[in-house]
Formats: sequence, C-alpha cells, structure tokens
Amino acid sequence: MIDSRSVRVYWSIVATILIIDDTPINLAVMVGHLEAQGYRVLVAQDGEEGLQRADLMRPDVILLDVMMPGPSGFEVCRRLKSRSSTREIPVIFMTSLTETRDKVAGFAAGAVDYVTKPLQADEVMARIDTHLKLRAAQTQLEAQNNMLAMYREDLEEQIADRTAALHESNRRLRAEVAERERAEQQVRRLNEELETRMAERTAQLSAANRELRAFDDLLAYARVGGAPVRAEPVALEPLVRRIIEAARARMAAAGATIEVRRPLAVPRGDETLMIQILTNLLDNALTRRQPQVPPVIHLSAALEGDRVLLRMADNGAGIATTSRARVFEAFERLQASGEQPGVGLAIVAKAARLMGGDVAVESSLGGGSTFSVRLPAAPRES
Repeated sequence: MIDSRSVRVYWSIVATILIIDDTPINLAVMVGHLEAQGYRVLVAQDGEEGLQRADLMRPDVILLDVMMPGPSGFEVCRRLKSRSSTREIPVIFMTSLTETRDKVAGFAAGAVDYVTKPLQADEVMARIDTHLKLRAAQTQLEAQNNMLAMYREDLEEQIADRTAALHESNRRLRAEVAERERAEQQVRRLNEELETRMAERTAQLSAANRELRAFDDLLAYARVGGAPVRAEPVALEPLVRRIIEAARARMAAAGATIEVRRPLAVPRGDETLMIQILTNLLDNALTRRQPQVPPVIHLSAALEGDRVLLRMADNGAGIATTSRARVFEAFERLQASGEQPGVGLAIVAKAARLMGGDVAVESSLGGGSTFSVRLPAAPRES
C-alpha cells in the first residue's frame, strides 16, 4: 500500500515546472502563479528550446502549448515520449482547441491531461498537483517493486547457501540422518516464509493499484465539464452508431444485443457530454448483467414538449430500493453487488446537470433497470 508519509516527503521537495509557450503574456502569468505557489519554473518559447531544456533539467511536469512556430506541441510531445530521459515526465497541453479529435490527438501523442485557453490559474494548479501526486505514487510503487526484487534475491541466496550447507553435511555425515532431516525442515520453513512474504507483498501491490485506479476515476469525474459547456443541437444518431461500434467486441463477448428505437429526437447540449452519458449508460448495462443471461438493451430518445427523454433499459441485475437514492453518487457501491465502486453513473448525472437536464432510474433487484435522462430539446426548424 502507498505510504501517505512518502507522498508528503515528495511534496516537501521543490517541484520543477517547464512551460513551453511562444506567447510572452501566457508565460508571465503562469510563471507568476507557479512561483507564488513555491514551484521552480523554467520557460522555453519554442519547441526545440523546450526539448533541450527538458532533456537538461528533467522537470517534474511540462506545460506545453499546442500551436507554436516550428514543431507543434503534438510533435514536441511525441519527441519527449520517444526519449528515455524525458519519457516519464507528465505533459499537460495548453490549448484553445476544444474539438474531441484534437483532444484525442493530444492523448495519442502522450499527454496525460490538457487545459483550455484562456487559462484558469486554479484549474492549472489543481491539474499540476494531481499529476505530481500520481507521479509520487508511481515512484513509490517502483521503489516497492525494487525492494521486493532485492528481498526475493536475498532470500534465494539464503536458500542456496543453506542448501549447499545441507549437501555438504550429507556428504560428510550420511549416518546422521536426524541432522539431515532437521536441515531439510529448515529449508522448507524458509520456502514457506518466502511464499508468505511474497503473498503479503502481492496484496500490498494490489491495494496500491486499486488506489491508482481510484485516482484515475477521480480525474475522469473532475474532467467532466472542464471545458466550456456548449448548448447546440446534438444529433444522436451518429453518436449512437459510433458508441455501439466502439463497444461491439465487448458486446459480442457478452452475447449482448441492443435495439435502438428510431427516429432519435435531437436534444440541445454539448456533444462531448452526450458521448459521456451514452458511453457510461451502455457500460453500466454491460457490466451489471445477470450471470448466464445475455444482456438485452433498449435505447430510445423521444420528444416530450420542450424536453427530450433519453431512455436506456436493460435486463440486468437491477438495483435494490435502498440503493436507488445513491446510485448517481461517485464511488457508491451498489447493494447486493460484488463490483468495485466507480464513477460511471455519477458522470452521467453530472453531464446531464451541466446541460440543464436531470436523471432518474427505475429498477428492482433481478428485474433490470431503466435509466432516464431529460434534456432540453433543440429548437425545431421553422
């Protein structure tokens, strides 16, 4: 398990932040905020200079502008990740590009996060702090792995030494059977001790991995609504096709089928948030299925006055009455479920609220669930 004291020791060391941006006013503002928080700040005004400084100084985090003269931020990030000396440094993009494909391109280049311009100092600080903490946790895990390897090697050497001594004793004192049996029993105890300690270490690493997954879930939940929320017509038909296609292999493995009741009404909202809602509802339907029962999913989106009612129904394990009030809370463990708590349904609720909508669920244990999302309807064309 990650020792919180080790994380605090990491924070007591002055972290170095490298900012690569060709806009002097952006550099001045961020340098001022970061230095006020006690960070050591390095700057570079183009990609080549940034690569040189990153290789020389090995900063803890890099804030990287996307649009720059010379190599773009995407190219600089790819080159950073191709070098062993800078591969592990977290890169956070600073960009005014908000299209999904631009964000996907940034993550594909190797970035761990992004912030949109104009920059909000508090958001930048929070994201830097998060990735410094994640890097500290990763460093702690690597140290534990190295310690475990050293410990195992030491035990193996001890076993080898004792086995050699046992063989020598057998060669010289074959008549002393009792002594030989005692030595063999000692070797067996050492093996049992090694297995016990290895099991303990494995349990500790598993707990650490669960904590890292929790960090990832927190980051995913925090990112929802991080960019300005749009209010524009969102055509559900192409989104639904894309999401089903992305989940096709998983659905085939589960024997799942999905029925889409067309036509799909058009809500007014943000396309990125709609993708989050549809993806997480489908994931929930595929995850919370009944054993040995292929999932059957029904999706519809109908116009009701000035609202669009999006419904996704499944034949899964269902939700107990006592759990329904908390089902949209982050990390809520559902009653009578063996699954780990997560943020999928909490993301659905948060995304709906950001677009001026709401969510509800109708369910019972063993009777499946129907999730309803009400959103403003797009204006009808006159």
